[in-house]
Amino acid sequence: MQARELARRLDPLLEDQPLIFAGTLRRHRQTLSALGAGEVQFSPDLDEFSTDGLIRAALARAESGALPQPPRHQLLDPVRYLPELLDWFPAVLAAWQNGELDESRIGTWSDFRQRVLRPLAHWRTALSSGRSVIVVTSAGVVATLASELAGHDRAWQRSLAVGLYNASVTELRSDGDGWRLACCNCIAHLEDRAQHTLA
Repeated sequence: MQARELARRLDPLLEDQPLIFAGTLRRHRQTLSALGAGEVQFSPDLDEFSTDGLIRAALARAESGALPQPPRHQLLDPVRYLPELLDWFPAVLAAWQNGELDESRIGTWSDFRQRVLRPLAHWRTALSSGRSVIVVTSAGVVATLASELAGHDRAWQRSLAVGLYNASVTELRSDGDGWRLACCNCIAHLEDRAQHTLA
């Protein structure tokens, strides 16, 4: 339902045959199917970081007292305690960004950041030729792109990463030398408040 509302929001843009990029995850493909998008360029560069891997690494580190740990009952019932876990997760992201979580399954923050930014040159070329670009991806990727391109710090990135609504729209515009946020985490197209969901 969220993806169908998103399709209505993007319909004028889709009529102009934009370049469409997406991650390779199932959720990305499900969103794209609702958009009725034509040719899509899939790239693992746009895949989300491993939330599960980060949480496991953070919990292992928390046992040493180096990182706060949510109460066990919250971890066992993440749907019920989602707000509390979303309040905790920026500390996990900060530890990862500061190089304090070391586990091969999650890789480094630096590697994640670099791969997320890799497609930018291609997007700039498309935009300079007059074409629009639509990117279907996940919250961590959106937050990283938005913070990097609009010049925000990592604390802003972490806050946005846990606050992005499913099927929200974040629009970046290239203004020559830089980028600006035209809208961020916009959900006006999701008129039913039941569709305002996180994570």
